[in-house]
Amino acid sequence: MFSKRAKQDATSAKEPINAEDTSPNPPVGSSNDGYDYPTGLRLALILTSIYISVFLVALDKLIISTATPAITNDFQTSSDIGWYGTAYLLTNAAFLLVFGKMYTFLNVKYVFLAAVVLFEVGSAICGAAANSVAFIIGRAVAGLGAGGVQSGAITLIVYAVPLEKRPAFQGLFGAVYGVSSVLGPLVGGAFTSHVTWRWCFWLNLPLGGLVLAFVTFALDAKGGSQTKTTLKEKLLQLNLEGLLALLPGVICLCLALEWGGFTYSAIKGNSAVASGIHLLPQVLALVVASIVAGVLSTKIGYFTPFLLGGVCVTAVGAGLITTLGVNSTEGQWIGYQVIYGFGFGLCIQAPNLAAQVVLPREEASIGASLMLFANTIFGAIFVSVGQNVLDSNLVSRLKDIIQITAEQIESAGATGLLDIVPAQYKTDVLYAYNGSLRVCFQVALVMACVCIIPGLAMEWRSVKKQDKKPNDEETLEKQKSKGACAAEEDV
Repeated sequence: MFSKRAKQDATSAKEPINAEDTSPNPPVGSSNDGYDYPTGLRLALILTSIYISVFLVALDKLIISTATPAITNDFQTSSDIGWYGTAYLLTNAAFLLVFGKMYTFLNVKYVFLAAVVLFEVGSAICGAAANSVAFIIGRAVAGLGAGGVQSGAITLIVYAVPLEKRPAFQGLFGAVYGVSSVLGPLVGGAFTSHVTWRWCFWLNLPLGGLVLAFVTFALDAKGGSQTKTTLKEKLLQLNLEGLLALLPGVICLCLALEWGGFTYSAIKGNSAVASGIHLLPQVLALVVASIVAGVLSTKIGYFTPFLLGGVCVTAVGAGLITTLGVNSTEGQWIGYQVIYGFGFGLCIQAPNLAAQVVLPREEASIGASLMLFANTIFGAIFVSVGQNVLDSNLVSRLKDIIQITAEQIESAGATGLLDIVPAQYKTDVLYAYNGSLRVCFQVALVMACVCIIPGLAMEWRSVKKQDKKPNDEETLEKQKSKGACAAEEDV
């Protein structure tokens, strides 16, 4: 017969045991995943640093568009224009995965600080460049640092905020990217017109300095492997053989995309700055939806409904945009953008959250870097696809109206096309351009519809159900074994 103690021990052996903390009130700053997280001022500084760094990287990709004409005038060369974007894309895409791996076995704080420094150095070189070659080198260095900042921002969120609260904070990423997409052309145009194009890059220096100061002071996240390893062992973890196979392929793909190859705003004859303003409906809807999806995902725990719903709404918006014509009203192009932007905002952060839910905390940076890599590469691929679809359709439509070559169309650009055709053909050319552009929008519609297939295959995983800390299962088994042994001794 069991003694009273034996019964108690046997009962406790059957019940789940919290290996980390059996008290009903966990310590301040801890979460039910067993990790301690920063709170108060430290948390505020870390989050501010993350959002500033994401904003600067996103702005740096877009601000170059309105600064390029002034830069080419200053350097008195137009042959290097293609490299202004290509140099950044090459290093950014190639090293996103490298930094994602480095965050798994090196000190997270120091890797992120190093990435910010690289981005700052690249920005400083661009701002002080005396010639086109120096400017291209600066863009390459900035792209390299941006790769580490992008994957590092999500990694820092992992170490700063528990998973069950993370969607609300990560939803602001979409808002930051949306705002930067509008401010990029506006800020670039303002600096170029009223000060100097160099301030487009010097702007990063003081804000980047704040990020360095805040992260140095507030972040206490070693991350990665906590075991002592030699430099050789760390290099082996980086998988240099795989990198040597990956990087040339990525570089060749990026070069092909940049060298292989406009917007509805061109139909209206808008400049880059005006086009940015006309995109406000889409951006504002994206910002609102991204924040709403983040907050609600935190409340209910599931992000998959917002992924599926967002894809469906995006497809509807993309379908409506394909109906835009030369004489479309403001209500139409504004309303269609709102629908498209809202759908996109609902699902924009779901892939990153999915990677964080299914991967251990120490490997979240790999998942984040893969998502960012796919976003960068496929974004570049479909820009090239859209360009080729537009060019081929436009040449085909224009051959019955006026004799014009693909080279002339490319050199004239989106808004300059109407300036090189005789006045009597401008209306016909405008309708031909609009028809070609609608084919591009149909490509976007098809891709939005296709996205529902992998979306339906997504697991319904809750951010509120935390995985146990590494080795927790072993600890639980040991405690259960102790309870069972004590029960047998008291029989």
